[in-house]
Amino acid sequence: MQYTVSFDADGGSPTPPPQTVNAGEKVVEPSPPTKAGFEFVGWYNETVKWNFSTDVVNSNLALKAQWETELPFPVFDGLEGEYQVSSTPVVLKLKGKNSEKFTVFKVNGEVKS
Repeated sequence: MQYTVSFDADGGSPTPPPQTVNAGEKVVEPSPPTKAGFEFVGWYNETVKWNFSTDVVNSNLALKAQWETELPFPVFDGLEGEYQVSSTPVVLKLKGKNSEKFTVFKVNGEVKS
């Protein structure tokens, strides 16, 4: 039996074409889409992130892109300082070899950890 796996880039591009997959087989992971002002997080089957290495298809499936808002300024590994972003609360997501050392920051003067 074969099933169709479709992709919804949720405003990003390109939207990958649908794939026909045999029952019990894996989907081929498409190239990630892009969306201005957002970072691609992954493909989701409703609220569960699809694992292309282990998940198999046993029915028709629609995978939807999930996005996180990018910060309006670069975050550099190991850089300390204060940033004025906006009055909107900001969640910082750090990347890099020393990001585990980051423990305290300020948002609009309020200390967060």
